[in-house]
Amino acid sequence: MKTITFLTKQNLLKTFLLTVYLILIWNVYTFSQTLQIVSISPSFNEISENENPEISVEFNIHVEPASINNITFSVKGERSAYHTGQINFTNENKTVSFISENIFNAGERVFVNLSKNILSATGDSLKGYNWTFRIPVKPNLLNFSEPLFYEGGGHGMQCVDMNNDGYPDILTSSGVIFINDGNGEFSTYWNLDDADPYFFPIIVDDFNKDGYMDVFYAGTGGLTVGFGNGSGNFVKSYYPWWFDDYISTDINSDGYPDIVGIDVLPVDTISYWAVALNDGTGQFNDTIIAGELTGEFRKIISDDVDNDGDKDILIISTTTGFPPIGLEGIVVFRNNGDYIFDDVQLYPACNEFNIMFPNYLYTSDFNNDGLTDIAVIADMGGGITFNKGDGIFGECFDTTNTRIFWGPEQRATFTGGDFDGDNWIDLAVSGFSIPFEPESPKEYAVLKNCNSYFLNCNFLFDTLGNYETLIHSNASADLNGNGFLDIVHSGYGLYITLAQDITPSVQGISETPEKFILYQNYPNPFNSQTEIGFKLYKAGTVQVSIFNLLGEEVNLLEKKESLPGYHKILWDGKDNNDEDLPSGVYIIRANIAGYYKTIKSLFLK
Repeated sequence: MKTITFLTKQNLLKTFLLTVYLILIWNVYTFSQTLQIVSISPSFNEISENENPEISVEFNIHVEPASINNITFSVKGERSAYHTGQINFTNENKTVSFISENIFNAGERVFVNLSKNILSATGDSLKGYNWTFRIPVKPNLLNFSEPLFYEGGGHGMQCVDMNNDGYPDILTSSGVIFINDGNGEFSTYWNLDDADPYFFPIIVDDFNKDGYMDVFYAGTGGLTVGFGNGSGNFVKSYYPWWFDDYISTDINSDGYPDIVGIDVLPVDTISYWAVALNDGTGQFNDTIIAGELTGEFRKIISDDVDNDGDKDILIISTTTGFPPIGLEGIVVFRNNGDYIFDDVQLYPACNEFNIMFPNYLYTSDFNNDGLTDIAVIADMGGGITFNKGDGIFGECFDTTNTRIFWGPEQRATFTGGDFDGDNWIDLAVSGFSIPFEPESPKEYAVLKNCNSYFLNCNFLFDTLGNYETLIHSNASADLNGNGFLDIVHSGYGLYITLAQDITPSVQGISETPEKFILYQNYPNPFNSQTEIGFKLYKAGTVQVSIFNLLGEEVNLLEKKESLPGYHKILWDGKDNNDEDLPSGVYIIRANIAGYYKTIKSLFLK
């Protein structure tokens, strides 16, 4: 027998009250949910599949589309500057994707910054979130041209597209801005005529978010912000001397880059790092001290070491005074998400690895686990400490999480990038010398990353010149748009080494547009004369020159039309004036139809 329930007035009231209660509970739950990130693509430190990837973010609840724009959803290429593009909303406005109008620069890091002004459909704001990934490069065999030299350099240098033409330009702290013609050559110059000649960094960002990159540098009137217009003119604002080393980063996630810096001279043995907040117009407020430590701060960078979506601060610290006071090593100030950096981790320098007195550091994912690792160059060597998770790094005796690589025999700058296109981040080191050969020239070198090791493979792939006393800053960028990473060095002058278009075949054997072969000279070393041989596959104009290690051409041996086949030239160690050159290493360069090949020769008188 069925039971029949009659909807009396009392039952109807109960049903109505229950429905209202459930609606209220649902609304309270919905309004109390915090807007958070569920997933991102490409992910932390990932190398994307192509040169213009779709950047997507999935939120836990619906976002308000009107709160998404180029400031709140910011995409910045390390070399290609800020990108504009198409923003799409899917999954009932829980997923936001971005596709750039322009391709990125090969091998560059891409910084995605989601500001706290992104709102949910119910008005809740995001806490702020950022992450970094990389653009791939084409595979190649680490073959570089001889350095191109330009007057004008400085202690600091940046490679960023300043005129929105898609090619990275080069800015030096001496005030010279080299404009790229698209072929990796720089015949046009802009000038910051009030820049300090050499001894301070220069940084680049769009501080007022008008679509043109601005500069921040040490000028004769103090620290200077120059607001650019994309054609070489800068409207300047001046500030007192806050910092000696500084970076730009959106430290409070409001969508506008701030200035973060250190004073390298401690006060009463206490060093500070501080923040000058951007007010949203490119003007900076008074500095706020964010962290301090006993010792002397030397260099500062910013990265997310624990993959929690906020920027942490990494600083090289050295001992100061007598007896020595403070830390000799790396300090990591971790952001708790509310822009408070009270989680401080100290990593002393490693005497066991000859990594004492650290001078330069570079962060990247060196073992392809998605976490940010730290590479250090010190007075007597270099090494990498791997991230064990949650931003905790290996220490000296932790052989599982620490790696050494052969570094320079003196302080030397270095940079990173996937130089050979195998999806492992390599290092380019200046001031490099061959291990166990103390008399060898100190040169630039690309240290190949072999599955997170830098010692158990043919790590010395290419030496690029001998300018170690001149180099203060370096960077990697695809300057001519051929898909390979080039190297830029700045010091008392600017040196550019372009990666040659030589790619490995599917079978791993090089396929090169073989115009010619340049053979190693014989004998080598030599003290009277040496034979230089080359083989042509097609007729063409051949130019063979001798360069010293300062990049100066000292002898033009031959320049003439030659037929296909084997040819040889004799060189007796003299210059263009038939004068004896001093003993040393010389570069022999052959140029045929725009293709360059080089070898090295040691002349002993």
